[in-house]
Amino acid sequence: MTRGIFGFLLYVFISVTVLARFFAEKVSRDNRIPDSVTVNRLIARAEAYIPHFSEDRKFIDSALIQIAIAEKIASEPSLENLYYRVLSEKARVLIKSADFTAAQSLFAKITSYERRKGIGEEAASWQKIGDDFELEVKSGFPLRRSCYQNAYNLYKLTGNRQNIADAMGKIADADLAAGKYSRAEQEQLWVIEEYKALKYVKIYYGYYMLSETYYRDRREQKHLNALIDCVNAFENDPAGNASDGLFYYYNLAVAYHKYRNFEFAIAMYKKGMASSREIKNHDRYYWGLLGSIGCYIKLGQHATALKLLKEVSKYPKTLKMECFLVSRELSLYISMKRWQAAGNIVQKFSNLFERYRTAAAKDGGAYATEEFINNYYPLPLYYINTKKWAELKRSQQIMRSFPEKELDNNARISLHNVNLKVDSASGNYLSALKEYEIITALRDSAMSIENRNKITELEAKYNSVTKDNTIQILNSEASVQSTKLEKANLQKRFIIVITVIAALFAAVLFFAYQSKRRGNFALQAKQKEINDQNGILSELLTQKEILLTDKNDLVASLENLLTEKEWLLKEVHHRVKNNLQIVMSLLYNQSAYLKNDDAKKALFDIQNRIQAIAIIHHKLYSKNSVASVALTGYISELTSYLSNIYIKDIRTVRFVLDIEDISLNISQAVPIGLILNEAITNSIKYAFCDKGGLIAVTAKKTENDELELTVKDDGKGLPLAFEHDSDRSLGIGMMKALTKQLKGTFVIDSEQGVAIKVIFKLED
Repeated sequence: MTRGIFGFLLYVFISVTVLARFFAEKVSRDNRIPDSVTVNRLIARAEAYIPHFSEDRKFIDSALIQIAIAEKIASEPSLENLYYRVLSEKARVLIKSADFTAAQSLFAKITSYERRKGIGEEAASWQKIGDDFELEVKSGFPLRRSCYQNAYNLYKLTGNRQNIADAMGKIADADLAAGKYSRAEQEQLWVIEEYKALKYVKIYYGYYMLSETYYRDRREQKHLNALIDCVNAFENDPAGNASDGLFYYYNLAVAYHKYRNFEFAIAMYKKGMASSREIKNHDRYYWGLLGSIGCYIKLGQHATALKLLKEVSKYPKTLKMECFLVSRELSLYISMKRWQAAGNIVQKFSNLFERYRTAAAKDGGAYATEEFINNYYPLPLYYINTKKWAELKRSQQIMRSFPEKELDNNARISLHNVNLKVDSASGNYLSALKEYEIITALRDSAMSIENRNKITELEAKYNSVTKDNTIQILNSEASVQSTKLEKANLQKRFIIVITVIAALFAAVLFFAYQSKRRGNFALQAKQKEINDQNGILSELLTQKEILLTDKNDLVASLENLLTEKEWLLKEVHHRVKNNLQIVMSLLYNQSAYLKNDDAKKALFDIQNRIQAIAIIHHKLYSKNSVASVALTGYISELTSYLSNIYIKDIRTVRFVLDIEDISLNISQAVPIGLILNEAITNSIKYAFCDKGGLIAVTAKKTENDELELTVKDDGKGLPLAFEHDSDRSLGIGMMKALTKQLKGTFVIDSEQGVAIKVIFKLED
């Protein structure tokens, strides 16, 4: 009894100890943060510093420290994808900090990695790099354009017209940012034609970029025309994004506003406000409200403008929006000649715009400057009407603090109008006359008779599209009503048909039941006969099961032997590979003591040849098949190895692989590996000048069940004095000998580079 209790307690103690250890190890594993998670966190921290780069150099240094730590962790071979993501983020940080030289040194590594996935992926990586450049840093414009140009050239190789057109749009955007408006216009027109040919529903992206080019080039009429095309195209997209619509509506509204076509401007502002409410963008809602109020003031509809002003407390407001709203309020009071009401908000106006001026000056962009001037103008206008010349001069100085060349015509007219009033009040009539001439010229430029006629045509164009859309909606409604009537009639016919079918089905069931009863009697008679035969079959099946059991035992024994054989072969290949690595290490150590450069070079070449064989044995023991090597993976690994040991120290060489899915047995794989090693090494070392080049490796199976292997470079070719049939070159001689071992044909050609071709019969 005592022994039983003791044994039970001992069992419980051991079980509890084992379970406790198991859970402790599990908790330890769960608490260890994977390297991938750590790297992603470091990348996120570096990304968080980017918006603060302009504030202090320490933010750039902090971001680079995070990237350096992530790069070290991700350098493990198992984290290759993550490592190149870290390099991409490092390039992004360097671009954002305007260190373009350091960033450019990473581009080749990043795009070479993506090239392994395909040409399209390499093109996308160039495009992504270009997107990281800041538009405010002009020194980066040429490099940004070259990135987009690389993407475009690569996309052309894929034949994907959509990607080609999108890449050209990126190039046009780069030229636009650099102020090359004529070139940007031609590129954007080409993109639009491509979009039309592709029936790309989002063609309005192209129209908007074209309108932006015309705007910056001060071609107001073409700017308006492109914006109308943009809005029309957007409204024809049933899946159009409300945020995009809001943007396009407001741009067209502002253009109409500038050309003093206030009714159309109000219509566009209202569409933009509706989109703002849909996406809950309060700031943009106020944009539409401001524009509408300004138009109603110009139309003299002051009551409507006052009514809209009551909506200013509907949503929260930013500082800029508060400035714009108080500007509209002051404009309204000036237009209504309510000077006391206007005077009551002048101090509030001045305080708000003093705070906003700092932000506008810091922004430095054309839009920020124009927005400030156009919305600040009501204050000097109030001083002019109330004859407060001292205050007017102060407001004039504020407006003059911005460079005039970056302003549009409306803002420049406002600026010169203030100058005119100040000069007139101070008795400087000659200067005032010059200001008047400038204002007249600007107004004539902005609103010539020809422009007014063109705008009328554009309004008709927009009205026509709107009318067509309305007719389409009415036709759709009529179609819906007709569909409903047809649906009701179909329902009636359906009920009748179902009733008839149900009756027929019931009749069929009745006759089937009668037929089944008659059949049951016949089946019972046959059942007895079947039971007798089943007894005989049962005995036969028992004997069969015994035979199958014996067979399964034999099959299992054979499978065990095959498994053991494959394991032994893998172990052999593994040991051969390890021995080859030892030989390579011995050669490497020996080369360290050699002083003769030719001897060192010879040992280095021998190491590469041994590595070519070692890769084959590595493939054999690391894959399911121990008798054959997949050519695709082998060539990819061999070129990667040779690229790593040569290219980084010599020159930039790009590989293009076109390998069919072919497997070689080991007797053919080893000679082929040595031939490839020799041909590729020769191309890397002797084919190219400093700028590098391209090596293409192709392997395809012919109709005669032969393998055609080609290694071709686009380098300078063989010397004129070189004898193709000579075996004095060790490399050429060895390749010929190995080809002979394969019972194949060896061909070398030196047109447009060097091409080495080996053709031999594949063995089963």
